[in-house]
Amino acid sequence: FHHVSVFTGLAGCPSTFMFVNVPRQIEALSGSCLQIPCSFNVTHSTYNNTNLILGIWFKHTTNFDSNPNSLIFKSDGSVNKYSLNMIGNLNEENCTTVFPGLNTSYTDTYYLRLEKGKFRASADCDPLHITVKEMIQYSPWSPSINVPSDLKEHQSVTVTCSAFTPCPHSPPELTWTLQQDSLRQTEKNTDGTFTTKIQENITLSDTHDGYNIRCSARYPVIGGIKTAETEVTLSVSYAPRNTSASISPSGLVSAGSWVELSCSSRAKPPPRFTWFRISRDGDMNVSVGQIFSFNVTEGGEFHCVATNHLGNDSSSRICVTTEDAPKHTSASIRPSVGSRVELSCSSRAKPPVNGFTWFKNSSEGAIKLSVGQVHSFSAIEGGEYYCMAMNDLGNQTSPVIHVSVIGLPINPLYWGIIPAGCIVFICLFAGFWYFNPKYRAPKLTQVS
Repeated sequence: FHHVSVFTGLAGCPSTFMFVNVPRQIEALSGSCLQIPCSFNVTHSTYNNTNLILGIWFKHTTNFDSNPNSLIFKSDGSVNKYSLNMIGNLNEENCTTVFPGLNTSYTDTYYLRLEKGKFRASADCDPLHITVKEMIQYSPWSPSINVPSDLKEHQSVTVTCSAFTPCPHSPPELTWTLQQDSLRQTEKNTDGTFTTKIQENITLSDTHDGYNIRCSARYPVIGGIKTAETEVTLSVSYAPRNTSASISPSGLVSAGSWVELSCSSRAKPPPRFTWFRISRDGDMNVSVGQIFSFNVTEGGEFHCVATNHLGNDSSSRICVTTEDAPKHTSASIRPSVGSRVELSCSSRAKPPVNGFTWFKNSSEGAIKLSVGQVHSFSAIEGGEYYCMAMNDLGNQTSPVIHVSVIGLPINPLYWGIIPAGCIVFICLFAGFWYFNPKYRAPKLTQVS
């Protein structure tokens, strides 16, 4: 409340019997209207409720005798230089007044005076100062955007855009980048001024982080519209997502070389990273940090986990594959049919073996027999055989395999020749015996 002095000299400043509540200072744009919130309370004994009350506005000074032009308004309508409208009911101690169609000449200090019967007092101790800004040179009041602090994903929040409303019966039009059909409301503040606002409830996600909310306030003025805009950027915390792992160098790596695994994830606040090696016994924690570098001794599968206080997210598996020259090369005898022998060579290598070569040991050294994983031959005599596996990184020979021949092979054709020979031999022997006279029986002669 603002204290008043009394022309009649009943009291000085501050007053102990009349209290007036008006803003100390207020701004407005030329061409717009301005509503001055005003209320009062009088406890003086001369203030008679039965008398007609008169509300008066002075400009610049309350000394009417020295400056008669200072009187600009009387609530009985006898004086109204600026077309003011005292919309408050003085009998209810409400002196709210509307200044329509402001221009820069209205910039000045204003004083309220009350007269009722013998009571006459002016609020000249705490005047109201109005500043009217030129519409071309100044922008209107920028709206304010209210967003709760500490925003998190999945949280439902209310976002409010509000603008100072100098004239509630002609409030500003508010628009923003959120839903366009948001309901506009004009509310009275505790100090008697007004605010126009729009609200929107949104459920936050990671996509809202960094999202710009712009709100515009369009004020109607004589001859056009004046617009002011405010922008805020949302900062939303969210759990890790889109976590991925990469390897450098990519592709096959040689045993004994260094590799670097890198983990990346999108999260706010930034996550911490943990690396795991996948084994038969479960995931083994092998490192903490975004980068995991190590000397490769064998291949394996790895993945990383990104974690912050809102959650965690795991990458897909990444394989570390080593390249090796052939190893564990061995030769074996496959089951065969008849007199043929089939030897097979096997080996482990990365990249895979690109060639096999077969050799036979002799007194003169190794003899190259064939190229290919399988070597097939007819077993006439035994011997020592071995194979060699090769890829781009090197080669390895298998241990020697011994092939022994136990007896000559029997050709199936013999099974027809031998019986036939036996039959011929028997026939020849029988014919010889039959036709040889030595072995014939003597003939008998019949004697008469």
